[in-house]
Amino acid sequence: MSKNDKTAPDFKEVGKLIKDFRLRQGMTNDEFRKGLGVSYPTLSRIENGHHGPSAAVIQKLAAMGMDVTDLSFASRPHSVEQTLSYRLAEVENRLAKMEDTIRQLISLVKEKE
Repeated sequence: MSKNDKTAPDFKEVGKLIKDFRLRQGMTNDEFRKGLGVSYPTLSRIENGHHGPSAAVIQKLAAMGMDVTDLSFASRPHSVEQTLSYRLAEVENRLAKMEDTIRQLISLVKEKE
């Protein structure tokens, strides 16, 4: 597939998600690449969207705690509206989980009072 092909996977978005995950984990490039079992140039190509991660790398990302469903969606061809809708749904899901966690924490604090 050529770069101009509308059905080509969007590895730039995949790379951004992986880099964001690494940064949230507080890992350096070197720590992260060793954890993934890849060379520095390979990590750079993945994070910069020049190519997608292999199945083995995706498995290691999942083992590190990354939600790899984000990668699956980002690598499929889709419209800007679909991307925004997906992102909004993901934010809503994460907020709902945070709200549940906060309720549980408040309940625990009240029990200890």
